[in-house]
Amino acid sequence: MAFNYYASQARADALIRKRGYKAYLRRTGMADRPCTAVEVSESPTPRVGAIVNPTPRIFLIAPIGLTLPPNNEKDSLVTLVYLSDPEQVSEVLRIIAPPEKLDGAGVIIYWEIQVAL
Repeated sequence: MAFNYYASQARADALIRKRGYKAYLRRTGMADRPCTAVEVSESPTPRVGAIVNPTPRIFLIAPIGLTLPPNNEKDSLVTLVYLSDPEQVSEVLRIIAPPEKLDGAGVIIYWEIQVAL
């Protein structure tokens, strides 16, 4: 029996949508592209008086419905305030490394991006 990558993509999409939230990929000269993103990295709590070295934050992005893949040279991730109506921007995050994808047989399961303020 062959492995079903489309089923894995649908499963990953459902989990990202369940645990994540609506966001946008923003590129100059284009309309914002809606996506669903979930943050999977933890930020260590700094000690009082210690020098803070910010670590990159990692987000997973569901590929279903994404018209163009994320690009670290052209895109920013725009997060929204949870359950805001109307939508309010929470953060605009730079993508600081080339996006990575988990894929198989030409099917993208999810995108992984590293971001910073």
